[in-house]
Amino acid sequence: MSNSQKIISAIDIGTTKIIALTGCVEENGKFRLLGMGRSVSSGIRRGNIQNINQASESIKSAVEKAEAMSGHKMKRVVVGIAGQNIRSMVNSGYINRSTCDEQISQEEVDRLISDQFNIAIEPGEQIIHVIPKSYKIDDESGIINPVGSVGRKLEGTFNIVIGRANEIGYIKKCVQMLNLELLEIYLEPIASSRSVLTNDEMEAGVAMVDIGGGTSDLAIYHKNSLCHTAVIPFGGNVITSDLTEELKIVERVAEDLKRKYGSCLPEACDNTIISVPGISGREPRHIEMRILAEIIKARMEEIIGSLEFQIVNSGYAQRLGAGIVITGGGAMLSNVLQLFSFKTGFDNRIGYPIEHIISDCADQVNGPDYATSVGLMLLAYDFGKFDDAEEEEMPVAEEEEIVVERQMPEEEEREKEKPSKRPGIFDKIKDSFSSIINDKDTKFN
Repeated sequence: MSNSQKIISAIDIGTTKIIALTGCVEENGKFRLLGMGRSVSSGIRRGNIQNINQASESIKSAVEKAEAMSGHKMKRVVVGIAGQNIRSMVNSGYINRSTCDEQISQEEVDRLISDQFNIAIEPGEQIIHVIPKSYKIDDESGIINPVGSVGRKLEGTFNIVIGRANEIGYIKKCVQMLNLELLEIYLEPIASSRSVLTNDEMEAGVAMVDIGGGTSDLAIYHKNSLCHTAVIPFGGNVITSDLTEELKIVERVAEDLKRKYGSCLPEACDNTIISVPGISGREPRHIEMRILAEIIKARMEEIIGSLEFQIVNSGYAQRLGAGIVITGGGAMLSNVLQLFSFKTGFDNRIGYPIEHIISDCADQVNGPDYATSVGLMLLAYDFGKFDDAEEEEMPVAEEEEIVVERQMPEEEEREKEKPSKRPGIFDKIKDSFSSIINDKDTKFN
């Protein structure tokens, strides 16, 4: 690694897993993933940190693994935020200009965006992002970029993403306990979208669904603008809990069954019988794969129903020309595409991180469950959030570096075209991230 290369470090704090990544972009345009660490989450429930000490230890484990693999000591990181308490709202604002002859400047647009951070919200809440949807100059509406235009009145419509101040404070505390500097906090549905959606999809209209362990995240895009976000308090953990209760097995075995044999369509299963080890030396149990699929399907239909309600409630159900892109760990269940199509009527596909990973562990890192962590790194690179810590001598694991090319991975049974250049939506949100990091008054219990 040359001295001119900038290091990027990101941490995805999930309900079931913590993923820490370190990488850089080389001169040839390839994104090189230098280190990767994964650990089981502890002290986190439905995307929210419940126990700071336990969560911090889980994060530490993932960070140490990534550092050992890369030989790079993490110092400055970006982190994702989600959880069931995240909500969004649409708000409008305007400024009256002193003259209509001079062109609208970027400073005026920034001031209009900054004003949105001062709107009234519920006590204990904090604005995470202010994301422009569109602008209006005098009587001309539907303007995406007003800079350079002329007019007397500049109006803007914004998507306001709001979270609990305590949750933001807990994330800061966990990072600080590891002597890491928190550069930025990004909304995880936006990070996942950054890694799995294409320009054409966001222009035509698309719903990005990230089915995680504790929650399912939704982000709706249309005409290259983020139009709606939502977090559903159900994820893969609920499916595991259902299997535990219905089949009378321990959680560890239920999770293993879900990962190895989980299917969303009982009618697609054969008469295969699965042998499950008995508890504490008891006789093995035998479970039909069809029964397993029926339990999973029942819960997945509930999750899909909640997501569909949010899509319809957003007002964009008739504008999703690209349908639904499904990612996250839940996207790895067999026949999930068929169930989504049957229940919603939308076209859909599985969303993999856009970069094509070349290495022995490409399939692992390029899976849907890595969409958020890869997206966090890409957002950090987009917005210049670099980990410039000096390299220290550390034991390096003998693992091959992972090279990430900026092109779309091949979908199962068909090839996709190479995606076009990243759209302007991520440029729009660039200036909305910094306020929560610079807020020194955030308090937590």
